[in-house]
Amino acid sequence: MTSSILRLSHCVCFTEQYTFTSHASADRFTCYRCGKLYRHKATLYTHLRYECGKEPSFSCPHCPLRAKRKATLLLHIRRKHSDRPRPRRPAASRTLPEPFPVLRRFD
Repeated sequence: MTSSILRLSHCVCFTEQYTFTSHASADRFTCYRCGKLYRHKATLYTHLRYECGKEPSFSCPHCPLRAKRKATLLLHIRRKHSDRPRPRRPAASRTLPEPFPVLRRFD
């Protein structure tokens, strides 16, 4: 291989061309109004029905936040305005199950 094949002229991580080639494949569905991409057609339809081009219709009673979905508002209220302390997550070492024994085939 020659060095010209391996050399990159620029970082491809955040360029428009990279975004286009990595996201605009046949298994993606694009919103014709705003250009957002979705993996599933049902998610695109939900976006079109409830989000795209619509004003937020759910208002937080505690702060100026407005949300387009009720579930988003309820999650916000639970996370930001709840008086209850959030439960602590257990350490990962205590929650992992014991590994399965390795089964070997003896011929």
